[in-house]
Amino acid sequence: MISNCETELLCPDPENCDDDCIMLIHPNGGEPTGETVKQGYLRGMEELANEQFERAQATFADVAREGEGEGGSQNPPPPSWNLICKTLTDAAYSLSNSGGERNLKPRQSKNTKPDLDASGIAIYPNPTADFTTIILPKKLCHISVSDVHGKTVFETEASEAIDISTANWQDGVYFITIEPTDKSKRAVRKKLLVQRL
Repeated sequence: MISNCETELLCPDPENCDDDCIMLIHPNGGEPTGETVKQGYLRGMEELANEQFERAQATFADVAREGEGEGGSQNPPPPSWNLICKTLTDAAYSLSNSGGERNLKPRQSKNTKPDLDASGIAIYPNPTADFTTIILPKKLCHISVSDVHGKTVFETEASEAIDISTANWQDGVYFITIEPTDKSKRAVRKKLLVQRL
């Protein structure tokens, strides 16, 4: 358990502390490193950004270990254990068990622009598992997504771009209909494949 002394060293004034989860990481259940759960999580994210995938996975595993049993290696949980600690350790657990480099790499580079079709529309990634982005013309458009049975699963209005979460959709083919709200152009229909490995 973190002593009051350790807590004070990490955050002398807890009400003004900029580290919301001051619980220390105990790599492999050993001695604490002096790094907090939040600091470890942020280091793992930086390692991901620098494409150090194995190192990031190990960092996230150390952070996630602290979340086992609501306080990890420390039972009962220390006073520094809070909802932010739980959220960070849960996220770290997901990242540490993501299946390696292939699943940790971003699906599309931020610098890569999708190819627009003749109507100024692009859908990416396609196929997808958890989300897709639709690039739209600048005019306000009505967007509807239906499954192969014709059931509408998503509907909205947007212009320029929209991100759609497909995480709760069944695997399969979906039809996206995009139509300018002012009816100045005909509706465009596109296919989207939701597929998980």
